[in-house]
Amino acid sequence: MDTAVRGDFRIEKADELSVYEGLRALWNKVFGDSAEYIDAFYSAFGKDIEGYAVLDKEDRVVSSLTCYKCGVFAAENEGSIGSAGPDDVCPPDSIDGVPVYVSYAVCTDPDHRGLGLAGELVIYVRNLVTSPAGPSGGKGGVSLISPAEDSLIGFYENLGYSPFFYADQEAGISEEYDPASLLDEDDDFEPVIPGFSAEPVDARAYNTYREAFLADLPHVRLSEAMMEAVRAESMDGNGLLLINGGDAVCTVMQTEEGLPYGAELLVNPVLKGFSMEIDTEIAAKLAEHFDIRRFSFIKPGDRRCQSMIYTGGAVEAPAYFGFPLE
Repeated sequence: MDTAVRGDFRIEKADELSVYEGLRALWNKVFGDSAEYIDAFYSAFGKDIEGYAVLDKEDRVVSSLTCYKCGVFAAENEGSIGSAGPDDVCPPDSIDGVPVYVSYAVCTDPDHRGLGLAGELVIYVRNLVTSPAGPSGGKGGVSLISPAEDSLIGFYENLGYSPFFYADQEAGISEEYDPASLLDEDDDFEPVIPGFSAEPVDARAYNTYREAFLADLPHVRLSEAMMEAVRAESMDGNGLLLINGGDAVCTVMQTEEGLPYGAELLVNPVLKGFSMEIDTEIAAKLAEHFDIRRFSFIKPGDRRCQSMIYTGGAVEAPAYFGFPLE
């Protein structure tokens, strides 16, 4: 399957080994990930992942992206155990239960930038994803993309995407350094948690808690493959943590220097009734647990656009995705 982009360039699905190897080489060149990592990433998603590439007239891959199914959109969820989001969130019902596909690792060879090739490729895959499922290759889903930098939000808006998935990023400081220092001066910090434990759990158990904690918030219900991919990237596969047997779950990644940080921290919403700073308190405990001064984390919120969506129609309200793979 191929289609003309312009002149000397065409788009091909990375079904042929030579095209996939070209995609992998470009991914490595732009993002630095090893061939072994990229192969493992594709293997984790199995049939739910596809690569697409722009080839020049000499059959060299000059732009590429990887598209994978990460789950389905959940506008509402039964079994709520508390309020996890603002009362005025009202997502479009038309995409409730619709599969969500991520366009990931979008890149162009430095010698071919400025030609609009990545934009053409994003639109091509976006249209495939959002077309009705059938022999033509449509998937009947919604297309999601996570800008690597805020400066790219405008670029993707010009391609038809809308900011939709939001999150907040905060940090807790270990008690040795006084966690109350992160709070407003007028706040009285009163610890809610009498003790603390953080135990690794498997992807399925983590996802069960995750769904319960996000019950009242429009979000992406992640697939088993997505959760396994997240688990594999987290602290050598041991970074899905259950806090205090069910007070919270946290996904812990590591920087290049080996320092832990929270790709996601979700707190049992019932605890919010006891303290609105409960997540900061837990992050402070995690900082102490990992013997670091500061533990940053991502949580549901509305301050930072984390991912954008294309549905082919109007987008009415924000939702939560969580941890796009970094």
